[in-house]
Amino acid sequence: MPNWEPLVEPLVEGAFAIADDLLPETLLHNLHQHILTQHSVGNLRPAGIQRDGHLHTQIRRDTIQWIESTTECQTEQSLLNLIDDLRLYLNRTCYTTLGSIEIQMAHYDRGSFYKPHRDQFQGCFDRQFTWILYLNPEWTEGDGGKLKLYLQSESVEIEPQWGRVVLFRSNIVHEVLPTSAPRISVSGWLRNRSD
Repeated sequence: MPNWEPLVEPLVEGAFAIADDLLPETLLHNLHQHILTQHSVGNLRPAGIQRDGHLHTQIRRDTIQWIESTTECQTEQSLLNLIDDLRLYLNRTCYTTLGSIEIQMAHYDRGSFYKPHRDQFQGCFDRQFTWILYLNPEWTEGDGGKLKLYLQSESVEIEPQWGRVVLFRSNIVHEVLPTSAPRISVSGWLRNRSD
Protein backbone atom coordinates (compact mmCIF):
# COMPACT_ATOMS: atom_id res chain seq x y z
CA MET A 1 0.00 0.00 0.00
CA PRO A 2 1.15 3.59 -0.57
CA ASN A 3 2.70 5.78 2.06
CA TRP A 4 -0.30 8.03 2.76
CA GLU A 5 1.61 10.50 4.92
CA PRO A 6 2.45 12.99 2.10
CA LEU A 7 -1.29 13.22 1.39
CA VAL A 8 -2.58 13.25 4.95
CA GLU A 9 -0.03 15.47 6.71
CA PRO A 10 -0.95 18.70 4.83
CA LEU A 11 -4.62 18.04 5.60
CA VAL A 12 -3.93 18.20 9.32
CA GLU A 13 -2.65 21.75 8.91
CA GLY A 14 -5.12 22.94 6.29
CA ALA A 15 -8.24 22.18 4.30
CA PHE A 16 -6.80 20.17 1.40
CA ALA A 17 -3.77 18.20 0.24
CA ILE A 18 -2.23 17.24 -3.11
CA ALA A 19 0.13 14.34 -3.83
CA ASP A 20 1.72 13.35 -7.13
CA ASP A 21 3.38 10.02 -7.93
CA LEU A 22 1.66 8.39 -4.96
CA LEU A 23 -0.07 5.44 -6.62
CA PRO A 24 1.38 2.60 -8.73
CA GLU A 25 1.61 3.32 -12.45
CA THR A 26 0.14 -0.08 -13.29
CA LEU A 27 -3.03 0.73 -11.37
CA LEU A 28 -3.27 4.16 -12.99
CA HIS A 29 -3.00 2.71 -16.50
CA ASN A 30 -5.47 -0.08 -15.71
CA LEU A 31 -8.00 2.41 -14.34
CA HIS A 32 -7.53 4.75 -17.29
CA GLN A 33 -8.16 1.97 -19.80
CA HIS A 34 -11.06 0.60 -17.77
CA ILE A 35 -12.86 3.96 -17.68
CA LEU A 36 -12.29 4.54 -21.40
CA THR A 37 -13.75 1.09 -22.11
CA GLN A 38 -16.77 1.62 -19.83
CA HIS A 39 -17.39 5.00 -21.46
CA SER A 40 -17.09 3.62 -25.01
CA VAL A 41 -19.66 0.87 -24.38
CA GLY A 42 -22.11 3.26 -22.75
CA ASN A 43 -21.86 2.09 -19.14
CA LEU A 44 -21.21 5.59 -17.82
CA ARG A 45 -24.48 7.47 -17.38
CA PRO A 46 -25.19 11.21 -17.28
CA ALA A 47 -24.76 12.56 -13.78
CA GLY A 48 -26.72 15.48 -12.55
CA ILE A 49 -28.82 17.06 -9.91
CA GLN A 50 -32.26 15.44 -9.79
CA ARG A 51 -35.18 17.71 -9.01
CA ASP A 52 -38.82 16.85 -9.71
CA GLY A 53 -37.65 13.83 -11.69
CA HIS A 54 -35.65 15.94 -14.15
CA LEU A 55 -31.90 16.01 -14.76
CA HIS A 56 -30.55 19.55 -14.35
CA THR A 57 -27.62 19.65 -16.77
CA GLN A 58 -26.98 23.35 -16.19
CA ILE A 59 -25.33 22.31 -12.89
CA ARG A 60 -23.39 19.23 -13.93
CA ARG A 61 -22.51 17.56 -17.26
CA ASP A 62 -20.23 14.58 -16.59
CA THR A 63 -21.00 10.89 -16.98
CA ILE A 64 -20.37 8.49 -14.10
CA GLN A 65 -20.45 4.90 -12.96
CA TRP A 66 -20.43 3.83 -9.31
CA ILE A 67 -17.98 1.17 -8.17
CA GLU A 68 -19.79 -1.27 -5.90
CA SER A 69 -18.16 -3.26 -3.10
CA THR A 70 -19.42 -6.45 -4.79
CA THR A 71 -17.57 -5.78 -8.06
CA GLU A 72 -15.86 -8.73 -9.74
CA CYS A 73 -13.56 -6.43 -11.73
CA GLN A 74 -10.00 -6.79 -10.42
CA THR A 75 -9.08 -3.19 -11.29
CA GLU A 76 -12.10 -1.82 -9.42
CA GLN A 77 -11.42 -4.12 -6.47
CA SER A 78 -7.80 -2.97 -6.30
CA LEU A 79 -8.99 0.64 -6.08
CA LEU A 80 -11.56 -0.21 -3.40
CA ASN A 81 -8.83 -1.89 -1.33
CA LEU A 82 -6.53 1.08 -1.79
CA ILE A 83 -9.07 3.69 -0.69
CA ASP A 84 -10.19 1.56 2.22
CA ASP A 85 -6.56 1.51 3.32
CA LEU A 86 -6.59 5.33 3.21
CA ARG A 87 -9.72 5.29 5.39
CA LEU A 88 -8.03 3.04 7.94
CA TYR A 89 -4.88 5.17 7.86
CA LEU A 90 -6.87 8.30 8.69
CA ASN A 91 -8.60 6.46 11.53
CA ARG A 92 -5.25 5.34 12.98
CA THR A 93 -3.34 8.59 12.61
CA CYS A 94 -5.97 11.35 12.80
CA TYR A 95 -8.45 9.73 15.19
CA THR A 96 -11.26 9.93 12.68
CA THR A 97 -14.22 7.54 12.85
CA LEU A 98 -14.56 6.81 9.14
CA GLY A 99 -16.62 3.70 8.54
CA SER A 100 -17.17 3.41 4.79
CA ILE A 101 -16.18 4.63 1.35
CA GLU A 102 -17.95 5.56 -1.88
CA ILE A 103 -16.28 5.57 -5.30
CA GLN A 104 -17.33 6.67 -8.77
CA MET A 105 -15.63 6.86 -12.16
CA ALA A 106 -16.22 10.07 -14.10
CA HIS A 107 -15.72 11.15 -17.70
CA TYR A 108 -16.09 14.79 -18.77
CA ASP A 109 -16.55 15.40 -22.48
CA ARG A 110 -15.50 18.70 -24.04
CA GLY A 111 -17.60 21.53 -22.62
CA SER A 112 -18.54 19.61 -19.46
CA PHE A 113 -18.41 21.14 -15.99
CA TYR A 114 -19.72 20.85 -12.44
CA LYS A 115 -20.89 24.11 -10.89
CA PRO A 116 -19.93 25.11 -7.30
CA HIS A 117 -21.25 22.68 -4.71
CA ARG A 118 -20.48 20.86 -1.47
CA ASP A 119 -20.25 17.08 -1.27
CA GLN A 120 -22.16 17.06 2.01
CA PHE A 121 -25.89 16.99 1.43
CA GLN A 122 -27.98 19.51 3.34
CA GLY A 123 -28.45 18.30 6.90
CA CYS A 124 -26.31 15.19 6.33
CA PHE A 125 -22.68 15.21 7.39
CA ASP A 126 -21.67 11.58 6.78
CA ARG A 127 -19.22 12.53 4.03
CA GLN A 128 -16.14 13.85 5.81
CA PHE A 129 -13.42 13.78 3.15
CA THR A 130 -13.51 13.94 -0.65
CA TRP A 131 -10.69 12.45 -2.71
CA ILE A 132 -10.04 12.66 -6.43
CA LEU A 133 -7.58 10.73 -8.61
CA TYR A 134 -6.85 12.25 -12.03
CA LEU A 135 -6.19 10.05 -15.06
CA ASN A 136 -5.35 12.53 -17.83
CA PRO A 137 -2.01 11.44 -19.34
CA GLU A 138 -1.48 14.39 -21.70
CA TRP A 139 -3.25 17.21 -19.86
CA THR A 140 -2.17 20.74 -20.81
CA GLU A 141 -3.21 24.17 -19.51
CA GLY A 142 -5.57 24.70 -22.43
CA ASP A 143 -7.52 21.52 -21.67
CA GLY A 144 -9.37 23.17 -18.79
CA GLY A 145 -11.23 21.06 -16.27
CA LYS A 146 -9.35 22.35 -13.22
CA LEU A 147 -10.71 21.73 -9.76
CA LYS A 148 -11.46 25.01 -8.01
CA LEU A 149 -11.65 25.02 -4.21
CA TYR A 150 -13.30 27.97 -2.46
CA LEU A 151 -11.46 28.30 0.84
CA GLN A 152 -12.22 30.81 3.59
CA SER A 153 -9.72 33.43 2.48
CA GLU A 154 -8.95 32.47 -1.13
CA SER A 155 -9.73 30.16 -4.01
CA VAL A 156 -7.30 27.58 -5.35
CA GLU A 157 -7.26 25.97 -8.81
CA ILE A 158 -5.77 22.49 -9.13
CA GLU A 159 -4.68 20.99 -12.43
CA PRO A 160 -6.06 17.51 -13.20
CA GLN A 161 -2.67 16.02 -14.03
CA TRP A 162 -1.94 12.33 -14.51
CA GLY A 163 -1.75 10.39 -11.23
CA ARG A 164 -2.46 13.39 -9.01
CA VAL A 165 -4.48 12.71 -5.86
CA VAL A 166 -6.38 15.49 -4.09
CA LEU A 167 -7.90 15.12 -0.63
CA PHE A 168 -10.09 17.76 1.00
CA ARG A 169 -12.85 18.18 3.54
CA SER A 170 -16.27 17.48 2.01
CA ASN A 171 -17.85 20.67 3.36
CA ILE A 172 -15.63 22.84 1.13
CA VAL A 173 -17.38 24.47 -1.82
CA HIS A 174 -15.70 23.40 -5.07
CA GLU A 175 -16.33 23.10 -8.78
CA VAL A 176 -14.95 21.58 -11.96
CA LEU A 177 -14.23 24.35 -14.45
CA PRO A 178 -15.35 23.81 -18.08
CA THR A 179 -13.30 21.30 -20.03
CA SER A 180 -11.80 21.85 -23.47
CA ALA A 181 -10.71 18.22 -23.79
CA PRO A 182 -11.96 14.93 -22.36
CA ARG A 183 -11.20 14.67 -18.63
CA ILE A 184 -11.10 11.40 -16.68
CA SER A 185 -11.05 10.91 -12.93
CA VAL A 186 -12.04 8.62 -10.12
CA SER A 187 -13.44 10.25 -7.01
CA GLY A 188 -15.14 9.35 -3.81
CA TRP A 189 -15.91 10.02 -0.20
CA LEU A 190 -14.75 8.79 3.17
CA ARG A 191 -17.80 8.59 5.40
CA ASN A 192 -18.37 8.57 9.13
CA ARG A 193 -19.74 5.48 10.79
CA SER A 194 -23.51 5.57 10.94
CA ASP A 195 -23.78 4.05 14.43
